[in-house]
Amino acid sequence: MANVGHGKKFEIAKAKLLKSAMKLFLENGYQATKISDITSDAKVDGNAVARVFGDKESLVAELVKYVLDTQFKMASEMVKDKSEDPLLLYMTETVLQLYMAESDERMREMYNTSYTFERSKSIIYETIKGKLEKILKDYIPSYD
Repeated sequence: MANVGHGKKFEIAKAKLLKSAMKLFLENGYQATKISDITSDAKVDGNAVARVFGDKESLVAELVKYVLDTQFKMASEMVKDKSEDPLLLYMTETVLQLYMAESDERMREMYNTSYTFERSKSIIYETIKGKLEKILKDYIPSYD
């Protein structure tokens, strides 16, 4: 990541860019959305994406992390008072992910796009691998 430091202004710019990118990717698609569209919508300096993320692909990786974290938090809330079974939690998260990925054409495009970039694909695999390892250790004690 090309960030040049963390501070309040940096975090504000990052949040604005992520929000604008998500909105524009879903409205227009990844390919049709230019970095200048994102910075304009976010009302930040034209070089902010380069300073904060490095490039458009790295911005997608940050969005992937955010979406995965949000999905797991939503799933946790949905099963919180119903069950402590980690398998049910993972199944709930998977249903949310499938619903989101199939909810509309632009979301499906972003889902597919995220798997074309090494960094975002790695984030997805490592996050899911970590969740599955936690779940499977209880159900398959010999899992290594």
